[in-house]
Amino acid sequence: MNTERNNKTARQTSKPLSKAGSRKEKKSIGQRLATYAINVKNELKRVSWPTRKAIINSTATVIIFVIVFAVYIGLWDYLFAYLMQSIVTR
Repeated sequence: MNTERNNKTARQTSKPLSKAGSRKEKKSIGQRLATYAINVKNELKRVSWPTRKAIINSTATVIIFVIVFAVYIGLWDYLFAYLMQSIVTR
């Protein structure tokens, strides 16, 4: 039964447009911007925003990861600098 309804809907919407009906009037830049702003506003209403707690947890995770990674890179840098200096000074 759903298939019949879907086929009927598809047939109704797939009617060819006449040449005169296929042209759309071009909207002005102001109208297009207004339409865009309205669509953005509607989409932002549908967004599933994270909670404050989730944002704080994510931010803390990122900061900790950056600090750990910076220390890791810093240690390797120090090691290679020490090795290069010991090779050059020999």
